Amino acid sequence: MAVAMLLCVSKMQAKNEKISFQVQAGLNLSQITSPDADLESMDLDGVASYKDGVKPGFNLGFRFDYQFNDYVAVQTGLSYTMKGEKIKMSDEEGPEIGERKTKTTIHYWEIPILAGARYSINDNIQLQFNTGPYIALGIAGKSKTKDVYSDTEDNSTDTDKYWCNVFGDPEKDEAKLKDDEDPAMGCKRFDMGWKFELGVDIKNYYVGLAYDLGFVDITNSKAKKEAKEFGDNYEPMKNRNFSINVGYRF
Repeated sequence: MAVAMLLCVSKMQAKNEKISFQVQAGLNLSQITSPDADLESMDLDGVASYKDGVKPGFNLGFRFDYQFNDYVAVQTGLSYTMKGEKIKMSDEEGPEIGERKTKTTIHYWEIPILAGARYSINDNIQLQFNTGPYIALGIAGKSKTKDVYSDTEDNSTDTDKYWCNVFGDPEKDEAKLKDDEDPAMGCKRFDMGWKFELGVDIKNYYVGLAYDLGFVDITNSKAKKEAKEFGDNYEPMKNRNFSINVGYRF
């Protein structure tokens, strides 16, 4: 699909000066709005502290831009993007001190459909603002967890590592799981949201900032239902991503 789009855009660009083609890459700093870990499952003596951090990743793809006039344009394309979250929980009370670190990485194919505003400062510099919806399909993902327990009385430390797939069937036969593998989270593969971009073209080069506001609760339906049945304060899991991007326009 990517190759077909590239060929079509190349032919269109050769016939129409209003169409431009651009490759992009960037650094992602992402989070998920709701934690996927249960504080009570740590079985620690005191109240666990919780810290939700950003997960670094990257994106890579291409865009093509159709400029109606000097001020208005539309833009679409296809990109691979890595999102996720980092969680750190710890217990600082009692003779046994525990810490849990969870890192979740989700890989998506993403298609933006953006409306753009353009303003040319001179022949070489153009400011641009793009906004509009995006749709994404999850292709892979893993969540890795590391538990560290330290006993202050005998100065001993115990470490446990395990992981699970983000997508897949959470009811999977446990006999098929690996020794350090938990049942899959069973998250939804489909995601969509709204994208905001602000950047500048300097000759053929592009530098910009972008923010993705996810609309879809990627939690699987069973986990959502169980949380509501037990009366937990359920909050949806939605993707948030800030990125710094660079590109080259042909």
